[in-house]
This record gives sequence, structure tokens and C-alpha cells, in this order.
Amino acid sequence: PAYLGRHPPIDDPQVLQRHDGILIRSPQTGRVRSWPLTSRWQVQQPLQLRQTMTMSDSDAACAVAEQGLGIALVSLPFAVPYLEGGRLRRVLPDWYVDDGHISLYFAEHKLLPGKTRAFVDFVVEQFEEQGLARRFDALQTL
Repeated sequence: PAYLGRHPPIDDPQVLQRHDGILIRSPQTGRVRSWPLTSRWQVQQPLQLRQTMTMSDSDAACAVAEQGLGIALVSLPFAVPYLEGGRLRRVLPDWYVDDGHISLYFAEHKLLPGKTRAFVDFVVEQFEEQGLARRFDALQTL
């Protein structure tokens, strides 16, 4: 909120190119990822956020953004606590970057080990109890 308070409102993705960006480096390649923005109407546009800082950790990027040093592009599961606490704000709530799905993977077995089954059941239960599917949905309003 401190950064946004010092700048005019951002109502279009093209305005982002004039703003300080806090971007995340890919752990696999070490490169800053180039993501397209997608609107709730399924229109795609390149993300043009000026690279001011590069982080390798999403929590660090959120903390830097919280200090008012720029606009961070992070996965929603990392941003949710900051957004719900009012420490960060969504800049373009009708736009998002699709960075994949959250999934549990286990090799297919006819008899799933008890510990694995218990873990899968626990994760599913937590998603339901905490409403995580809704909270992690980029098109929901927090």
C-alpha cells in the first residue's frame, strides 16, 4: 500500500512498465521468468514490469513489497497472508499470471501406503476446512 500510495492508480497492465518491479528468479534456470498476464475475460497480454529487484524467494519479495519498494509478482499462495492482513494489495485484480496447479503426485500403486493415504487425506481436508481453493483462486477478491 505504501508504494501504491505514492503513484497514480494502476488500472491497465500497460501502466506496469512504468513501475518498479520485484520479480522472482526461476530456481531451475536462474532466469527471471517472462509470464503473460491473463484477464478474467481470457485476454492475454505480455507482462511488462520494469525489473528493479530480483529475488529467489517469494516471501522475501513480499516483504520487500510490504516495505513499499515496488510491485511484486509472486504466486498467490505466498501472497495470501499479506493480502488478508492488508500488508499488500492486489494491483490488477482482474488480471493474473497462471503459474500452474498445486498438486500431490505419487506413483500409482494398487495399494497406497497408509502414510501416503493419510497425508493425501490431510491435505484435502485442510483445503476444504481453510477454503484454500477459493483463497488461492487468482480471480477471487480477497
